[in-house]
Amino acid sequence: MIGKVIVSVASVLLVVGVAIGVVAVVKNNHETPLTPQMKAVQAICQSTTDKASCVKTLEPANTDDPNKLIKAFMLATQDALTKSYNFTGQTEASVSNSTANGPTNKAVLEYCKRVFTYALEDLKSVLEEMGEDLEQTGSKLDQLKQWLTGVFVYQSSCLDDIEDADLRKMMAEGIADSQILTSNAIDIFSTVVTSMAELGLAKNGTISLPGAPAGRRLLEEAETAEGGIPTWMSGADRKLLAKAGRGGAAPRIRPTYVVAKDGSGQFKTVGQAVNACPNKNPGRCIIYIKAGVYREQVIIPKSKNNIFMFGDGARKTIITYNRSVKLSPATTTSLSGTVQVESEGFMAKYIGFKNTAGPMGHQAVAIRVNGDRAAIFNCRFDGYQDTLYVNNGRQFYRNCVVSGTVDFIFGKSATVIQNSLIVVRKGNPGQYNTVTADGNEKGFNVKIGIVLQNCRIVPDRKLSPERLKVASYLGRPWKKFSTTIVMNTEIGDLIRPEGWMIWEGESFHKSCKYIEYNNRGPGANTARRVNWAKVARVGSEVNGFTVANWLGPVQWLQATGVPFTLGL
Repeated sequence: MIGKVIVSVASVLLVVGVAIGVVAVVKNNHETPLTPQMKAVQAICQSTTDKASCVKTLEPANTDDPNKLIKAFMLATQDALTKSYNFTGQTEASVSNSTANGPTNKAVLEYCKRVFTYALEDLKSVLEEMGEDLEQTGSKLDQLKQWLTGVFVYQSSCLDDIEDADLRKMMAEGIADSQILTSNAIDIFSTVVTSMAELGLAKNGTISLPGAPAGRRLLEEAETAEGGIPTWMSGADRKLLAKAGRGGAAPRIRPTYVVAKDGSGQFKTVGQAVNACPNKNPGRCIIYIKAGVYREQVIIPKSKNNIFMFGDGARKTIITYNRSVKLSPATTTSLSGTVQVESEGFMAKYIGFKNTAGPMGHQAVAIRVNGDRAAIFNCRFDGYQDTLYVNNGRQFYRNCVVSGTVDFIFGKSATVIQNSLIVVRKGNPGQYNTVTADGNEKGFNVKIGIVLQNCRIVPDRKLSPERLKVASYLGRPWKKFSTTIVMNTEIGDLIRPEGWMIWEGESFHKSCKYIEYNNRGPGANTARRVNWAKVARVGSEVNGFTVANWLGPVQWLQATGVPFTLGL
């Protein structure tokens, strides 16, 4: 790791020389020396996806200070995002006033306005946390990059929910500028700001430059956990997860609210308890849901952060609904979710989440998690198509059961599903099964992708007798840079020898990152795998996708001391 940091710090001397007083000689096509400002602009824009747009955005800035230039770029991104939000509102008003457009278009545009609000909130947080000197970004950097990734995902998720081709095209054109600027902002933070921050750490003695005296070293594999719980969770949260009871026994922690169908709690519905939790809560709002079947759609707004809900067991405490894209009016994939988590810091344990729309409902989500730092343990997610929507942020699932048919684990987050049972169900006649569908459309410099680690992939009872007749695959690439890793997992013989399938009509398989490592079982034979998926031979090829690296930065200081490493 130290070697990589040294290379990064060295690269900033070349790429952003103006930040540390190195004078670079840069010339344009006519051999005319560039001004100091344009040298700085071109250095900052060098690594962006759309360099021309980046340069055009920064040209009006009257400075060669990279800190001020990057701040100016972020403010321009905020302006573009505000325009996209306004455009969405205007389009929604137009759709509402037109009888030619159905209620689904209106519903999806309302959803788009909501996620643009989220994007603006997170971008505001980035601007507030940046500070005047990006060399001092330090431990904030990973959170800033995570927020920026979310800003990008919010915009693309809006487009993905639009079924109407004409409306999708109109919206894509209307929000194109903010998407391009957000994409470039991610690139700038992934290269230039990262290098500047590492330079600042080196100056402060946190890391070592060549020939410099040794300082405190960044931790390489110091991420440890208690019972598989990631160390980016606080010690208090780890204790909460450990103490939450099940099986009708009284919980060993005192909940904020109790939900019970028989009236023995403060509330009879989960939604009522969620609404009672405080907004912008710095602590935990703990909801104990007693055994029972709760037929309701639960939406946890972005303002209701840090909610922890636990039940009496995934087969005893069940939240269920039947909304779907095909069978329900004014419904999109995102809006179909039985439980929709829009907030950060969500935790759940011993709860079953269901969508009972069935295979005829098409997209019918059991839970959609759209907030960063989600941790879910000992839960069940049952549905058919699109059961578990890992929409955004860092998400960790352990000891869970996930069942479905088509793309039933999908999304645009950094997700690890560990020690869990993946159950493939029997769908409609002639229907194939795909376990995963990752939606990374930004690139491999962001953490977006699905990791299955030490899981079991099996057919359910109805599919089992026909498992060799029904085509079942580990997944298919949903977007250009789809990323999916299956490692240390037992794969049943229901999975076809080719392993993966393409997304029909697209060429995403040519640019995706699909890797298998150290799997077992009859379906793990890779001799006949598709040629665009990779079989890793050594652990170093997938080490970056372990919980320690995929869900948290390596510089989390002070491990818990429990001898359990979140690696391979």
